[in-house]
Amino acid sequence: MSRRKRSRRPPRKKRAPSRTREVAGDLLALIFFLAFLATALALAAPKLAARPGELIREGLFLALGYGAWLVPLLILLAAFGLLPLDNRQKALVWFGKLSVLTLALCVAMGSFGSWQSNSAGGEVGIFLNKLLKPALGAFYPIIALIVFLALLIILSGRAIIIPTLRWLERTSSDLRQAAARRAAEARIARQQELERKREAEMAAWVEREAAEAEAEMEPATATEPEEQPEQPPPAQQTIADALAEGEGPEGPSPSVEFSYEPPPLELLSDAPVSPVAPDILERNARIIEQTLDAFDIDAKVLEWEVGPRVTRYEMKIGPGINVSRLHALADNLALELAVPAVRLETPIPGKSAVGVEVPNRKFNKVALKSLLESPEMAANRHPLAFPVGRDLAGKPIIANIHEMHHLLVAGSTGSGKSVCLNSMLVSLIYRNSPATVRFILIDPKRVELSIFKEIPHLATPVVQEIDDAMNALKWVVAEMESRLRGFEEVGVKNLDGYNAQPPETGPLPFIVVVVDELYELIKAAGPMFERLIGRLAHVARAAGIHLVVATQRPDAKVITGGIKVNIPSRISFAVFSQVDSRTILDMPGAEKLLGSGDMLYLPVGQAKPVRVQGALVRDDEVRRVVDFLKQQAQPEYFKEIAEFEGEAGIEGEEAAPAELDELYEEAYDIVVSTGRASTSLLQRRLKIGYNRAARIMEQLEQQGVVSPADHQGNRELLVPRMDPETQESRE
Repeated sequence: MSRRKRSRRPPRKKRAPSRTREVAGDLLALIFFLAFLATALALAAPKLAARPGELIREGLFLALGYGAWLVPLLILLAAFGLLPLDNRQKALVWFGKLSVLTLALCVAMGSFGSWQSNSAGGEVGIFLNKLLKPALGAFYPIIALIVFLALLIILSGRAIIIPTLRWLERTSSDLRQAAARRAAEARIARQQELERKREAEMAAWVEREAAEAEAEMEPATATEPEEQPEQPPPAQQTIADALAEGEGPEGPSPSVEFSYEPPPLELLSDAPVSPVAPDILERNARIIEQTLDAFDIDAKVLEWEVGPRVTRYEMKIGPGINVSRLHALADNLALELAVPAVRLETPIPGKSAVGVEVPNRKFNKVALKSLLESPEMAANRHPLAFPVGRDLAGKPIIANIHEMHHLLVAGSTGSGKSVCLNSMLVSLIYRNSPATVRFILIDPKRVELSIFKEIPHLATPVVQEIDDAMNALKWVVAEMESRLRGFEEVGVKNLDGYNAQPPETGPLPFIVVVVDELYELIKAAGPMFERLIGRLAHVARAAGIHLVVATQRPDAKVITGGIKVNIPSRISFAVFSQVDSRTILDMPGAEKLLGSGDMLYLPVGQAKPVRVQGALVRDDEVRRVVDFLKQQAQPEYFKEIAEFEGEAGIEGEEAAPAELDELYEEAYDIVVSTGRASTSLLQRRLKIGYNRAARIMEQLEQQGVVSPADHQGNRELLVPRMDPETQESRE
């Protein structure tokens, strides 16, 4: 049975108010406005209102007492309620609230008796008190006052009290920020004055040192032609007597035949500095507070530190707020601040505060020259000290390769790795002669470190071939063991103790091995390279040998667990994902970096990394330094590196390879043709037992055909896969 549809009538149109009613409402509103002016004038200045004003004042006070002061507001609200305005309804609501408040005021004032000839609550208050007082008893005045105050808070709190409290809060916050800004300006002024004094002291010290050096050089130059022929050649002083009896290779030449002159600082360039405007800092602080307040997080910005690239705002959060909520709002803060990314440091080390790191609109480049001239660099006298950059407060960060043991530098392409290596090498050149530090530069990419070729500090020409790189690393291991045997004979523990022995033993230089692309070595000789790194990382520091390894592929196949364990100090530049950051630093954060030298520096023994803007040295500055060095002397390479062919110091099968299984060639063909490195595959194809298949797989690993098994037992093929046609031709 079908339902009957109800016929819908067209809606009736609302009748528009007649023109007469509109005019009447406007006239009535005008009358109320005039009444408002009359009552306000009569109450505020009765003498100006003359006799009519006095009558109005007396009448209002007679009727309402002190509640008469609210009558002008009541009349004004009534006038707004009569006009056809958008806020008409709100005006009528407030008219009702104020009426109730006026009556409550009359009752409260009238309950305390008459203050003058008339009651303080007026006739209305007297009438209401007669009705209420018998029921409430002796405590009636107090109850009436409490009721009035409660009504005052309830009816006007949201419109008057809350905005007033917010205004007081904003005013106090502005006063605190102004005080913090003045304190920061005073602190900056004191720091600048202190830096000027330090620069003046440093300049005076340099002048004194130069004068003393000139005074010492004059008598030396007069006797040098007579004593020079009697001295033995430097090559005869390279090895201590204890080293000559050892089985390892002879040590490198410890000194050079020329008087080394460090490059002048004028070869390096300065970088302009543009300060951040204080109003921008205050605006960002206000935006941070307002953004977090929108998510119900009580936060106050206490102060800020302006760095060359990033400003860190120190923020205090309310009790009971989970810190993980702040990390979830990092993108919201970046959106409100209109910056690429915001990084949160929770908490700031040594402080009960959270750090919000906001990129500056214009960042200042950190020139290497300014760091080399800094008092912090002058205070660190170690030969292997070098400036990393400046932290978030603009303070120079000075690192020491000897204390870092070894260093891993990683980051995406163009993030600043090569500039970091150049800055480190140039800093060591400024501080050391070739007799103190020698470099072994391994550059499989052929474009990054070749700029340093033919400088006197090189122990061997810049290594560009993989085979030469592995040979150089094997020589470094052999040299390390040779030095350690010599230390044992002399009775010292490290290179510093050995060089402090009598001069006839001859000093030995530090050796810094720099590898620019770790991926190329891992791809070509992963297991062998990891064993070399592991051997060097354990004891090379005592022998004065240090590794600096860089890569632009921060994944687990390149930065393996063995490399991370053996190289504890790390520098991470900007990476693409949180996974890459965890691979380098074992924690997130590098994915929030900005590139162009922005880094996280994690030295050995430190729990959390430090954000640093790296030192900048341009290619033209490096060329000027290199040209200056080339004019002094040609490099004296260690011939032992090129002639070295041994396997000293490499424990395992490479030192004494076992005889290969007779099925090794067949297993090699199976693995290379299928692209799979599986022990069970060799069992099935070769029809052998598990033990023999596992032994053959170990031999394939030793020969560099497959990688070591990961935590899931999987192996990677390290040689190119062979198609069937190539395999048939090989057979």
